[in-house]
Amino acid sequence: MSVCNIDTRKKVSDFICCYQKIHQLTMLTEQALSTQVFFNLASQFALTFSYLALWLGMYTERDPVFNFESNAFKALQSMSFFVVTVVASRVKQSDQAVRIKVKELAYQLRLSSNTIEYGNSLQMFMDSKEPLILTAWGIFKFTQSSFFNTIGILITYNLLLLQLESKTVADT
Repeated sequence: MSVCNIDTRKKVSDFICCYQKIHQLTMLTEQALSTQVFFNLASQFALTFSYLALWLGMYTERDPVFNFESNAFKALQSMSFFVVTVVASRVKQSDQAVRIKVKELAYQLRLSSNTIEYGNSLQMFMDSKEPLILTAWGIFKFTQSSFFNTIGILITYNLLLLQLESKTVADT
């Protein structure tokens, strides 16, 4: 067995071990925290919706101190909602990037008769692992499109409410 072959086997083995631990940790984190994330995001979405409604002038508030405190809290919650969504969606993007690189490496390893078994092992290992996608209680998958969908929902429903509000004012 050549030195190159031993080195390749060690690198493939180390990668499989490392990726397996990362995958397992991510799946355990997902399992442990997805319910809390779901309810946290639901409350943040409601606050973001109310903040946008306030900003559009759909209702007014009374006390200036309460207004400041409430607006600061709503702004922080709104930012938190979007930050969680963006950061969690990056897990899927990073996993996809790793999978593409590993697929290319497995292909390269399969081209040589000396390393074909490592390429096959690497490909079989990656095929056996599910792609990493974080969710909120299994209901809401964090992807890049979910971020833009959320923004679209907020804008659409607030504009709809604004339109209904203007019709109500015009009718009276």
